[in-house]
Amino acid sequence: MIISVFYQDRWKISNVEMLIAFGRLCIAPVMCILIYGLIEKFEDFKKILDIYVLIFILAVLSLIIQNIYGHMILFGEDIYGLNKQNLTRYGIIGYSSIIGSVVSYGVSFYTAVFLIFFRLNTHPIIKGIIITCLFIGAVLTMSKAAFLNIIICFIVMCLFLRKNETKKIILSILIFSTIVFFSSSTLRTGSLGLYVNTTGHEVVEEVKNEKLYIPISERVINRLFYKFNAEQFDSPKDFILGIGVYGGGGVFQINNPATYHNSYLDIYTMGGIYFLFVTILILIFNLYYLLINFLSNRNELAIILIISNSVLFFNMLFFNGAIFHPLISFSFWISIVYLFKYNKLK
Repeated sequence: MIISVFYQDRWKISNVEMLIAFGRLCIAPVMCILIYGLIEKFEDFKKILDIYVLIFILAVLSLIIQNIYGHMILFGEDIYGLNKQNLTRYGIIGYSSIIGSVVSYGVSFYTAVFLIFFRLNTHPIIKGIIITCLFIGAVLTMSKAAFLNIIICFIVMCLFLRKNETKKIILSILIFSTIVFFSSSTLRTGSLGLYVNTTGHEVVEEVKNEKLYIPISERVINRLFYKFNAEQFDSPKDFILGIGVYGGGGVFQINNPATYHNSYLDIYTMGGIYFLFVTILILIFNLYYLLINFLSNRNELAIILIISNSVLFFNMLFFNGAIFHPLISFSFWISIVYLFKYNKLK
């Protein structure tokens, strides 16, 4: 924040824009502090987690409603400019939801999936139906990240195939997904469009968007090893200390839409070596202490947070601003509360 204030005139950031940027920067940490103050027993954890899952179920409903009635500004801005012209991205129009932009849902729904899969106390078939609904929401955003995270969710669930309940859940997901795929032309078109434009494998013709298609391997390499733009760095101290919230791109400032699409590079650009080092150190210690907690107590919530945070930290390689979005980074911030509160509540 100090660096941002120091460079306010340099980047011609107004006081209002600066306040908005600081608000976006602090909303997730403030949420963490509020949750810490509200939780007095483990039952409170369960209620907060249930609310989180409910938010994503409502997000799916918001996507379905828009596919019926068209884009609603209430659910977010049309960042691709397709809805006004009724243009499709990969076969169908991808809509934003109550979670945020079309990409926000795709890089965050997996935490809700894992919460349902591991801890929801209901019949496996019901779990399968709810998870299928979350996958439907992922497809309706038409986000490639959503498509890849669906695959990650399946891989994680398959790791627990030894449990009979897991087999029933996965089987019910496959059955209900197949039913929906063949009964809904919108979901069928969207699923095929995402598959073709993500993998490049044209199982059907005239679905690939030649203007937007980039091989998945090339996209991954671009996000992981993005050519660093040093044009905004005027002196050696910029490389060490960063250039403030302006370096976070459109996540924080509307007058700088540029981004590396990599949270770690954006964090470095904002706060330099120190901010990046501290962030990575916190992420590592977060996973380490969650693992110690799980091995010591075999707490189910610990393994959920370990898996969710691992997926989050992976997604941060390809998505900017993830750690500052309260719903995308929810598993990270709630795990901090969990680690600080566990010994007091057990």
